[in-house]
Amino acid sequence: MPFNYTFQDIFGSLYAVLLFTLIFVFPGYVIGWWLNLFEFRKRLTGVKLIIGVTLSNAFSPILVFLIYRFTSSSVVIVLLLVVFFIWAILHFRGRQKIDAKFVYSLETAKYQKLAFFSVIAWVIFSILMLMEVQIGERLYFSTNSYDMITRVAMVDAITRTGVPPLNPSYYPGHPVPLNFLYYFWYILGSIVDQVGGPWVSAYQAMIASISWCGIAIASTMATYMRLRNSNSRINSWLNSIHALKFLAVGGLDFIIVMIIMAIVKARLGYLPFEGRVEGWNMPIMSWLNAVMWVPHHVSAALACMTALMIFVYHASSVRSRKLMAAVLIGLAFASAFGLSVWGMFVFAVFWAVWMIVIYFQNQGRELVLWMALGGISGMIFVSPFIAGLFQAGASSYSGGGIPVAFYVRPFIFSAFLTFLPRIAFYAINFLMLPLNYLFEFGFFFIVALLWIGSRFREKIAGQNRYYVPELILVAVVTILMSFLYSDIISINDLGIRGWLPVQFILIVWAADVVGKDSRYKNALAPKVSGTTRSTTMLSAVINAALVVGLLTTLLEGIALRMWPMMIDASIVGFPNELSADTYLGERTYFGRLAYDYLRDNIPAGVITQSNPFVFLDHSSGVYGTHQMVVASRTSYGIPPAAFNKLVEDVGVIFTDTNDSNWRSIDSLCRQYLIDVLIISDTDPIWNSISLLEEQRIPLYKNGYYAVFSCGNYIER
Repeated sequence: MPFNYTFQDIFGSLYAVLLFTLIFVFPGYVIGWWLNLFEFRKRLTGVKLIIGVTLSNAFSPILVFLIYRFTSSSVVIVLLLVVFFIWAILHFRGRQKIDAKFVYSLETAKYQKLAFFSVIAWVIFSILMLMEVQIGERLYFSTNSYDMITRVAMVDAITRTGVPPLNPSYYPGHPVPLNFLYYFWYILGSIVDQVGGPWVSAYQAMIASISWCGIAIASTMATYMRLRNSNSRINSWLNSIHALKFLAVGGLDFIIVMIIMAIVKARLGYLPFEGRVEGWNMPIMSWLNAVMWVPHHVSAALACMTALMIFVYHASSVRSRKLMAAVLIGLAFASAFGLSVWGMFVFAVFWAVWMIVIYFQNQGRELVLWMALGGISGMIFVSPFIAGLFQAGASSYSGGGIPVAFYVRPFIFSAFLTFLPRIAFYAINFLMLPLNYLFEFGFFFIVALLWIGSRFREKIAGQNRYYVPELILVAVVTILMSFLYSDIISINDLGIRGWLPVQFILIVWAADVVGKDSRYKNALAPKVSGTTRSTTMLSAVINAALVVGLLTTLLEGIALRMWPMMIDASIVGFPNELSADTYLGERTYFGRLAYDYLRDNIPAGVITQSNPFVFLDHSSGVYGTHQMVVASRTSYGIPPAAFNKLVEDVGVIFTDTNDSNWRSIDSLCRQYLIDVLIISDTDPIWNSISLLEEQRIPLYKNGYYAVFSCGNYIER
């Protein structure tokens, strides 16, 4: 009986969280101190750490990529350790020199403690949400396994093969670089995977990276609030904590999802949406879902917001500081591009529009040049990654054409109107956009209307340097997301991920609308407390939207953690994407045992193969540590015809129910250079497993998995 997998995941993830400080704390801290960014050196220790995380998120991805790309992971690790020692010197020297004027007030000390324990609580919560829960000989993963399969495979591939990584699940007789994917986030996880050694797996490194994504959100938001509201009479710590509470608020999805679930369950006997609550409509992800499913997109949005902060802060500085700011903005943009091409695309359009606005304001036109320099420097920094996208002979393949197309963002009801002419269909979707966004944003939709209305009524946009770019950002992104979608893959990544910078701003606006700063009382009404009778009804609407938003996030959390368990408990019903029976937990447990055997006993250079017809196989993606000939989890940039042919050719091994001897199987293994086969009880060939066992002793076998050598490997 192996050590309990739940305890393994908890320990490994916590250890990885500590190791990630090498990437998410110390680099930004040292850069901030060195350049005195945001008056870093005069800040209190807690604020320095917050700014350090903000800057690390913006700069570490591109810096680690460039160093790894042109040297090795060993050099990256050594440099990170050097940065850690520099941080230690700066930190302890700084603490010794604290002047009496920097002594914490009781209020500040209270909020710092609250912030610290909130971070601890978040780390514990995120690990509990994502770890695998073992109950006897059953093992249950989180619903975000759909995406973790790809992410963990990429982290492991970088650990094994370097940067750029070799495609871990496509081997048409030779290694194929995987360039057609934004993989900066996985490089960071791989560094922690390598430093952690046997104590940290690629899976646990990914869990820890998600924990740090949440910390990065809090830090970037706190830094933004501190700089934006520097003249506020409210304690900056309180201001930030107040804003961060709104991260727990989602849209109005709860209402429609519960109705649809009840109807489908009653009429068809199963629960829809596969545990993805936002699947009822073209989604705008809540912060919980965004962090848990796509941390790299979130990190990219935060890097872009950091670039915005740097520009605004240095807009009136001397030229040398503006030059420094342009270089730092370039680093942030380069990180964002390698984390999320779509996120950077949206922000680049906003950046260009903002440049035009500044130019026609006839004030500070020189700023346009510095903004352009920031964009140009970003392209220079990320050029090695861009070159990989177009590298001759590499696996990158765009399929040709423009990766975005025009549409009008659809609402769920338009699914029943597809018989209409296209122009009429688009017109109806256009008219339903306000309703669409009301359901997707909920509380924040109302907040946005109140905030924007107050800005124009009171004509106070000029009082804060952040108001104009915030308004431009919201307007530009709303237009782009309403009328453009990405068509590279079936998922509209542009239309889903591109909203994140706006969602960041909406958190800030929510803090303004329901904040405690008295200067907003007249300009921004109503207060959530609804103390003014004239605004009681509107206050009730806001409160209702707030409650439904919290229920939406709660439902998402339950689905994320409990969906696989609900399948085995016969609550979800059939069909579903994860399992054809109620033995998902057992199959997962024994799958992890099988892949643990492969990891511990099969040489790293051996090529393995599971059934390629299984779409996004959890066990091979999350637990596998060997190259495969073909699997769906990292099919990015591969010509569909070539990929599908290889799937068909290799898949015959697992689907031919008449295989009663190894001759034909070994022939295919030799042809496709397969050394080890992993056969599951769900594969048709499992019906012949007894005959195959009689002819060849399996390397490993349990009730759900069998591992056999084949082809040339049987002679080793």
